Amino acid sequence: MKENIVRVLLGLAIVILLVLVIVLASIYGTRLNCYKTDEENKNYKHAKIPTMTHFPKIMDTALTPIASKNGAKAHMKTIAFSQVPGKEMRATVLRVDPGPALKFTHTSESIVVVISNNKITVEDSATQTFQATKGDSFYVSRGTKVSYKATTRCFLYIVTQPALLKYSVQLQETMNNAGASKIERALNFDVAKPNIPLFENKYKSLSYLNDTLLSKVKDAELSGGLYLLKAGPALLYKYEYEEFKYIHSGEFHLKDTAGKYVVAKGGDLMYFPKDVDVHFTSPNEALGFYVGQRSGGSA
Repeated sequence: MKENIVRVLLGLAIVILLVLVIVLASIYGTRLNCYKTDEENKNYKHAKIPTMTHFPKIMDTALTPIASKNGAKAHMKTIAFSQVPGKEMRATVLRVDPGPALKFTHTSESIVVVISNNKITVEDSATQTFQATKGDSFYVSRGTKVSYKATTRCFLYIVTQPALLKYSVQLQETMNNAGASKIERALNFDVAKPNIPLFENKYKSLSYLNDTLLSKVKDAELSGGLYLLKAGPALLYKYEYEEFKYIHSGEFHLKDTAGKYVVAKGGDLMYFPKDVDVHFTSPNEALGFYVGQRSGGSA
């Protein structure tokens, strides 16, 4: 008798448990299990795919004043970082206003581009003095003391590769030795443009590319140069390194493997992380200046 009662009670308990599971499943669906829905899996996968970042009209960025002992009027802001731990390449906008020269010590390997129409006088800690205007670019080695003087407001775009901590002693020695610092200049973009060599590719894209400025410092390698794209077949390019690309003129139509689509125009900045695949096209032609974390000639 007792055994029959126990069996009946167990049967009722099982039935109640099954009913409870069915009710909960009807309310919450498959979320009761530990697996993601198809939509969740899709979003998760896309979140893991590297994607490009667009910074429009970087000269319109709100900048922060720089403290200066001599009364120089200048503002700057770092607007973008690469994603390599310990080697975060940085993109900065610097504005120099008329007045006393801004005296600036470059503590990192730097590639500098003038992005506004106005001229600026550049003088290094050695004997080099020159005037730079829109489309001029130059490489500044770490430790170089540079004077920037503008008679009208001028904007500079600067990409830096900060030194690793293990090189701090070497950096200090370099800063104490003015003869070790240097500035290397490249041809103005518009002057160099007609002679940019074709970038060989299987897509028959009318792409032209040339490295013009290089940092060969160990663990701080940078390659800066020009990329010209004319109307025609798209170029599919897989990035095996981090890159910033400043758009000098024209417009690039860009689409990456995450499905992101961007029209990047003159005055804009693009960031391409490592492992992103990008389709490049242009309705007419576009000219960009890139700075990548790679050695020269390895694009």
